[in-house]
Order: sequence, then C-alpha cells, then structure tokens
Amino acid sequence: RPQSTNTGYGTGCNIGIQAARGELIFLLNQDTVLDPRCLEELVRTMGLHPESGICGPKMLFHHEPRILNSFGFGVTRFLFAWDRGLFEMDHGQYDHQPCSLGASGGALMIRRSVIDHIGDLDPDYFMYQEDVAFCLRAVLAGYTVAMAPGARVYHKQTFEGLGHLHRDFHGPRNRLRTLIKNLDMPVLIWALLGHLTYEILVIGSALLHLDFRRASGRTAAVLWNIGHLRLLWRKRENVLRLKRISDIRL
Repeated sequence: RPQSTNTGYGTGCNIGIQAARGELIFLLNQDTVLDPRCLEELVRTMGLHPESGICGPKMLFHHEPRILNSFGFGVTRFLFAWDRGLFEMDHGQYDHQPCSLGASGGALMIRRSVIDHIGDLDPDYFMYQEDVAFCLRAVLAGYTVAMAPGARVYHKQTFEGLGHLHRDFHGPRNRLRTLIKNLDMPVLIWALLGHLTYEILVIGSALLHLDFRRASGRTAAVLWNIGHLRLLWRKRENVLRLKRISDIRL
C-alpha cells in the first residue's frame, strides 16, 4: 500500500516481507545494481548450506566495481560491527571465508523459517544497524550466515536528506540499543563501557572543535537509550528467550 511518510528502512522491509509468499526473502536497497547471476548464486549457496538462515552477496562499489563495499561483517571485542573488506581491492581474499556474523541489509537473503522463528526487522530503528541487530539475533538463536562470493551487487551508496543525523544520531543510538537488546551480563557491561567511552571521546573532540551539531547528536543518542531502557529491556527479554549460543562464543 502507498506510504505518505518515510517509515524507515525496517518498516519498509517488513511491509515487503509480510506481502511476500516465497520461502526465501531477498531484501535489496534501491541504490544497487545486481549482476545477472546474483540471485542464482544466492539461492545455490543457500542450498549448499541448509543450516544457514541468512545469505549475503559480495557488495562492491558501483563507481569502482573492483573495490569492496562489504562481504559480510564481523565485530570487535566491544561488539563494534565492521564491514569485511571495506575499501579493499577485491582479489578474492575473503572468498575462502564463506561464513560471517552477518551481512549488509543492502542486499540480504533470509529464509522465511528464520523470520517465523525470531521475528522480522525491528521497525523502531528507522535507519542503520537494523541488519546488524537482525543478524546477531539470528546467530544467537543458532543460525549461521553464509556468504556467496559468486553473487555480486554493485552499491551506489546514495544518501537522501537527513544530513548529520545519519552519522551523529541514528548510528550511535542504534549501536547502543543493539547491545542492550542482545547481550547477557557481564558481556553487556563490558561492551557498553567500550561504546560509551568511545562516545565520550567523540563528544569531547566535537566540543573542542566547536562542532556542536555532532556533540548534540551523539549526546542525544546516549540519552535516548537511557530514556527508553524499559522498552529495550522488554525487547531484550524476547531476544534472550531465543538464545542458543553464549555471548562468549559469539
């Protein structure tokens, strides 16, 4: 049905997921171009890895098709997610690492059975980190994420209209809420200490450079999570009920 307002990435995807009838759901950003064999390779990889609930393609930059945009993501010890291979020349260096902790929501294939089990994308994120949160939820529930090196997507990576809110509010706000929703104690405390220390350093640097927009956006991101702890804790309880692997193993 037509939408008169921008409901955000998660809600938009969920509308499509609810309308779809297939056993495999493919999420795709509008600023992408698919290699002709992309879907074929994704479906083939899902067939080769029946234990995988999610499959991601190799994403390259549209304007520099030899440069990687993302080939799945990993996380640091503090659970900062990073795109594997970002800005590297693609020499097939990650092709032998077929599994990942997750894949970019810009092009993501998901089994319907996974969505039926763990739920769809969190619509409250609006933008950024929905894919990280969804993939972590799936991995913690016991699914694996397969990567298909033969499936190629060329990403134009365009941004429309929200300016500094992209970097300085939505991103850090959603990173923090993903931790709160998915992690057990004491790993949650450890990860929050790392993220909050980072945010304090970024806010301090912004103030020193008189970048008040950045400082206010990052501060608002932290305060939002404090103000919505009750809501996040309810969602966290739902996620923890599905967990099958430990945070330490993650």
